[in-house]
Amino acid sequence: MALLQDGPRGPASPMVTPSANTVGSPSGRLARLKWVVWVALGTVLVVEAVLAGPTLAEAVQALAQPNLGWLALAVAAEWGSMAAFARMRRRLLRAGGVHVTVRSALTVVYAANALHLTLPAGSAFSTTYMYRRMRAWGASTPVAAWTMLAGGVVSTGTLAVVGLLGAAVDGTFSETAVNLLVEGIGAVALVVGLRLAWHRPEHIVAGVNRVLGWVNRVWRRPLSLELDALRGVLDQLRSVRGTARDWTATSMFSMLNWVFDLACLAACCLAVGVHGLSPGLLLVTYAAGMFVSGLGLVPGGLGVVEAALTTALVAGGVPAQPALAAVVLYRLLSFAGVVVLGWGAWLALNLSDTRAASAAKVPAQNPIAA
Repeated sequence: MALLQDGPRGPASPMVTPSANTVGSPSGRLARLKWVVWVALGTVLVVEAVLAGPTLAEAVQALAQPNLGWLALAVAAEWGSMAAFARMRRRLLRAGGVHVTVRSALTVVYAANALHLTLPAGSAFSTTYMYRRMRAWGASTPVAAWTMLAGGVVSTGTLAVVGLLGAAVDGTFSETAVNLLVEGIGAVALVVGLRLAWHRPEHIVAGVNRVLGWVNRVWRRPLSLELDALRGVLDQLRSVRGTARDWTATSMFSMLNWVFDLACLAACCLAVGVHGLSPGLLLVTYAAGMFVSGLGLVPGGLGVVEAALTTALVAGGVPAQPALAAVVLYRLLSFAGVVVLGWGAWLALNLSDTRAASAAKVPAQNPIAA
């Protein structure tokens, strides 16, 4: 699943010699409190492992003997999900006049997702990485920013459609469905705002003019520089000649991204012997997992997504052991598999950049001297 970084370190702090009253200081109490929290968390994990031991053992046994046909279909579906996401980004770039190959787009999408899924604050790192790659492809700053914003809006909207469809088919309207509905409405509002900025930029300039006029009167600063910069950005945004066909193709690829990922989950369930899942239960389960993943509580939703998916399946009548096995298999493909391939893509791209930079520094040889 799409979706998608070692940040710079700050300056070294000066060395401080510990004093006699450090133990009683607020920092010392905070350190002791952290140890208490870690011990309590470790205790909870040990207790849960003991209580859930039999279920985990049965789940591992089911994972050891999956149906190879369904497993192959799950792998193919997850690859199709990532390919659809890459094609969505490629289509948005094309609307901005930037042309890249499917292979390049897919490689960068895998690399960006690896950053997003594994590093703390991964979304910030993956966004920065994707932005720099788009700039290297020739996208202007507004076009690159617009591509990522539009991609996020379309992805959110299509996921909301998947979740609401599941709620309608299952006959329930849960809190997750309400949250997805709110996100879908927000996505539609952002699309309307983007179209307004694209087709009627003078309205944006007029509104910003009023706000900046008030702010600059308070700070006694000239207004012309900010408005000139804003007009320049809007002019570049108008170069994004997206047509109805572009938006339709983008929405289609975004929907395929979710549908293929959902198919991967369904195939994982069948691979470990979970049969008879209703379409409504599968859709609601998937939407709940993706909603929890989008909260960004931990990198990649590790632990949280698995709990949400397993809980939803068990609540729908699936026994705990096969439900857990199906979820673990799905996460091995959609999380661990994407991370492994993504870091491989990141390494390959960086090696390619290094070789290109080295070749650019080596002066061309004189053919006569050679």
